[in-house]
Amino acid sequence: MKLFKTAKRIISVIMAAAMMLAVMPFGAKAADEPEILSSESAMLYCIESDTVLFTHNSDATVKPGVLIKLMVALVAIEEVENRGMTIDSTFTASSRAIRNTRGKHIGMKSGEVFRLRDLIAAMLHADADDAAHVIAEGIADTNSNFVKLMNQKAADLGMVNTQYFSVTGTEDEESYTTAADQMLLASYAIKLQSLTEIGAETRAVIPKTNKSSARYYGTTNYLISTRVNPDYYMKSATGLIAGNQTIAGYCAVLTSRRDGLNYVAVITGAGTTRVLVHEEYETTDENGDQVVVPAEYKTIYHGLNEGKALLKWGENRFGYVKAVNSATPIADIPVKLASGSDRVALMPQRDLEIFVSDDVDLQKDVSYHYVLNSKSLTAPVKAGQVVGTLYVTYKGEKIGEVPLVTRNNIEQDGWLTIGKRIKELVSTPFFIVLMILTAFAALFYVISTAVVRQKKENEKKRQKLASREHRYLGQGNKK
Repeated sequence: MKLFKTAKRIISVIMAAAMMLAVMPFGAKAADEPEILSSESAMLYCIESDTVLFTHNSDATVKPGVLIKLMVALVAIEEVENRGMTIDSTFTASSRAIRNTRGKHIGMKSGEVFRLRDLIAAMLHADADDAAHVIAEGIADTNSNFVKLMNQKAADLGMVNTQYFSVTGTEDEESYTTAADQMLLASYAIKLQSLTEIGAETRAVIPKTNKSSARYYGTTNYLISTRVNPDYYMKSATGLIAGNQTIAGYCAVLTSRRDGLNYVAVITGAGTTRVLVHEEYETTDENGDQVVVPAEYKTIYHGLNEGKALLKWGENRFGYVKAVNSATPIADIPVKLASGSDRVALMPQRDLEIFVSDDVDLQKDVSYHYVLNSKSLTAPVKAGQVVGTLYVTYKGEKIGEVPLVTRNNIEQDGWLTIGKRIKELVSTPFFIVLMILTAFAALFYVISTAVVRQKKENEKKRQKLASREHRYLGQGNKK
């Protein structure tokens, strides 16, 4: 178990480091960036591209408020899994947990039994403090012990500017965090399928328990549902948690999905405004009697408006464009001993897409250069043979590389091959030595042949001379 926890902690730290590398917003400030006027801090992040698209006071210290319950849910899910339990495991509400509740609640009774998934739903959608207390006691016996687990998880995720002192955030003057740290938390939390599924529900449905009938609570994240308040609905919104508390203000982690891309917005410390919808007035009811209709007010949640604006801005302004097309030749390279064409085109092995804003100028902002493994190839050449690398740079920063491959097959020319082999043969050390030895042998043969021939000629001359002398001697004897 300890080994498993250590491995998960290492993975978490690596993920946190990668996230911190992306802490600066992508590209230059856009003219149409949403204005953040109410929220203390805000961030927008695209998961697939691992890119921070927007920041506003993201390193400022703020109160986490309702977002504390996102950490409670995360720790609870991982702890029950580590203990061989599931999200459907049950927890029993104690009288102490109920007494400790100071904020919003779902009216628990002492000894009432709940599934963990229902307690998490109550926290995410109804900001239920009693649900957080029951989870904390069920896993760690006391709130203080559970807070230690929360702070350990924050450290594992690299949330260096976060410290928790409660499990609810209600009347919590001590806990602190930053939007950047909450983005680290959110980016990790949304990888837990059970958590995101609960966060995407449009209301919390608590089934009948041993002490109560079913309970129903509309979500406080009005981006995903029109059930309670239709003013903020956003079709692409997918979750996750939102709520208003007196000390922390309006805080939210809001998610959306469009064209296969997932976006996360973090909002902290936003304000609310109570506005008059209509004043008190008199009217006639269906019976013809005069009645007084009381004045109507509604609350404007500026954090939801600003979070929604961020998500829609990210969805509309950013996306993937094709910077490298695998069907477009990049260069060509000479081919030796080729039959027919003596050059072959080089193509990108695959397309390369980059995540950019919609006003990108590919010709101006994207540059390319390639490096080949050699200056030429030798036939035969097979299509798809890797011969180099294409490097792609966006606004001076390297963003990717793609192997360069040959476009088609190149056959070998037989006569050129023979000539090449002969040329290669005569240039080998063995052939040179052989030629020298042959030359020496030929020279020796010529010299030895000349010597033998000279000896034969000398012998013929001697014999001829001897014959002539013998003839003279014979004539002298006859006299």
